[in-house]
Amino acid sequence: MTPGSRVSSVLRFRRLLVVPVAAVALAACGSSSDKPTPTVIAGLDPCLVGSWKSVGVSGTVTSADGSLHIPLSGGAGRHAVIRPDGGVTLVYDGSDPEKGIGSDGATYTIDNAGQFAGKLRTSGNQATLDVTDSGNATQTISKNGTALQKSAPQPEQVSTYTCKSRSTLAVTTFGITVKWVPA
Repeated sequence: MTPGSRVSSVLRFRRLLVVPVAAVALAACGSSSDKPTPTVIAGLDPCLVGSWKSVGVSGTVTSADGSLHIPLSGGAGRHAVIRPDGGVTLVYDGSDPEKGIGSDGATYTIDNAGQFAGKLRTSGNQATLDVTDSGNATQTISKNGTALQKSAPQPEQVSTYTCKSRSTLAVTTFGITVKWVPA
């Protein structure tokens, strides 16, 4: 695939989910009220601290020129740990791929593999993940079973999120929402 093609544009949008970021796999310390809340650094929402696992993705990714739309599902099985100091570890190994049929009729698959580390900060409902070690994390986008592009996480990933009582977390990047529950 040549640079600037529609699928390459889709990849630029999807690479942000190698977090998320957010992708971002965020973890809860547990739901028991007898556990103390860890001291969390300034600039980090305490609701995010803990261990999380993804239960799936939803939403539609659109190419940069707006001509290709791919509704996605799948994506369960990612694991994340968010520490009180803002440190994040995200593990994709063993997770389900994201899949969808594009507006062009082709079947697209996004496979995430490996793991990476970063530092998370929040403001309002926005989370910014700075990747500090891309480790062996990769994302491969395939069209009708043929790999089109493979990439590593972007150095900075910005998402919006909602976190409820350390029991559910939803992280949205470019219209794709990854849902998380405590691991």
